[in-house]
Amino acid sequence: MLTIAWGFYLYFKPRASIVGTKADISIPATSLYSEFETIEDSATKKYTDKILEINGSIQELIKTDTTLNIILNGGMLGGINCNMYRPNNETLALKKGDSILIKGRCSGFLSDVILVDAVLVKSY
Repeated sequence: MLTIAWGFYLYFKPRASIVGTKADISIPATSLYSEFETIEDSATKKYTDKILEINGSIQELIKTDTTLNIILNGGMLGGINCNMYRPNNETLALKKGDSILIKGRCSGFLSDVILVDAVLVKSY
């Protein structure tokens, strides 16, 4: 019974916000993607679990009921997948081609660099 209660707690636990957290590293989206594409092991050690502030242009927006994924242009083959939980009106107004500055926690590289708990810092 205690295990089930603990599971529910973890599932419904509020997400940690990085709004007031200072970024560990600021980098353009194209440079970040290039590092992961060319030297993935080194980039994984350098960026994973760090708060990154990334500037770039929006390549794609994927909206669901509770999340917004913003894909920043990282180059020819991939990008930076920024996952926002519970987007607000400002983030929902973004469109393809907009230039933005976004902050989030890097969780690694699949075919894109993955940024979770992302927040919009500003749009240009």
